[in-house]
Amino acid sequence: MNMRTKLLWDILIGLSVLSAGGVGYQLYQIDQLSKEARYNYESEQIGTDQDLQDKVSALENTLAERDAFKFRVKNNPVDLGNVIALDGAGYSQRRRNLWVTGIVTGSEPKALVQFKNMNYELTVGDSIAGGIIRRISTTDVIFEKDDVTTIFELGLIKSR
Repeated sequence: MNMRTKLLWDILIGLSVLSAGGVGYQLYQIDQLSKEARYNYESEQIGTDQDLQDKVSALENTLAERDAFKFRVKNNPVDLGNVIALDGAGYSQRRRNLWVTGIVTGSEPKALVQFKNMNYELTVGDSIAGGIIRRISTTDVIFEKDDVTTIFELGLIKSR
């Protein structure tokens, strides 16, 4: 063997030893990571993670708060009067809702109410528009629907 061939073999053997050392070091790091993962897995206590319990508690509280809400539709979505105008004079937005046109006082007060262009004579306790007349005074009518109380004055809505 001449010197050139021997040098070539020495370089190849040196590179092989270096690459074997590099691969061995990488395998050592992988082994350390797997040992650490195994240790974490074996030492983990299932069901006692405080952060997880806090998150679940917060989510349950939020769900309970949202479950307590009552959904109320302000306008009936299937009432075609909300989207199309009907022929006829005097049709307006206010005529689709309760409209107190008069109050008759006496031993049993009565309210003259217009609802969807129909006239009604109502007393306390009567039901109309899905709600109940709670009180009739000389100036206003108190109407309750879905736990919301509305005060109707003659021709006006005072407050909700």
